[in-house]
Amino acid sequence: MTKLARTIIIVLASILFLVLAALITIPFMTTGEMLNVKLTYDPIDATDYGVTAKDVTLETDDGLKLAAYFVEAESPKGAVVLVSGMHNPPVRNFYSFAKMFQDNGFSTLLVEMRSHGDSEGFGVSMGMKEWLDVKAGADYIDALDDYKDLPIIAYGTSMGAGTVIIAGAEVDAIDGVICASAFTKWSDLVAANLRDMGLPEWYLALHKQFFDLK
Repeated sequence: MTKLARTIIIVLASILFLVLAALITIPFMTTGEMLNVKLTYDPIDATDYGVTAKDVTLETDDGLKLAAYFVEAESPKGAVVLVSGMHNPPVRNFYSFAKMFQDNGFSTLLVEMRSHGDSEGFGVSMGMKEWLDVKAGADYIDALDDYKDLPIIAYGTSMGAGTVIIAGAEVDAIDGVICASAFTKWSDLVAANLRDMGLPEWYLALHKQFFDLK
């Protein structure tokens, strides 16, 4: 083998190594930026949405205190435990949903999941731990005398939708689940975001494999 051939092989191998290193490293960097967070929000007034909310402090089975907001219906038919998505919007943005449920005879407990708003905790686990936050909300309602024999529904959107699916399977007090815009897995969510940025499908298909490794 000539010196030139060896040089070409070394250069090509180096390029391949750098490409693979980037494909492996980027998911860890991106995931860290998206999940290792503590999210803060501006206050939102329930009265702007035509409801009155009672501030509630919940405690999860793993010892975190969570902020929650209880909008009660008169002579309730049941209750909804509502959680939001991975980053935005804050759960209090869903006071309009609480108004809709209230008008139909259902009370709503809006739970700010761990690491969100005034709730304790740091970091997002894509529902793997957040289902305990939904459980804390369901346990709170289930302990109230006025709700003893009434159904409890868990409602979630985006990451919250995946979270309530887990909670529905794990928590006996939850009688039903409503999911809005749940995603199947982390790599599909990342691919959707990259697609919105205009990146080609072949790149998304390649990149997803490394996110699945993460």
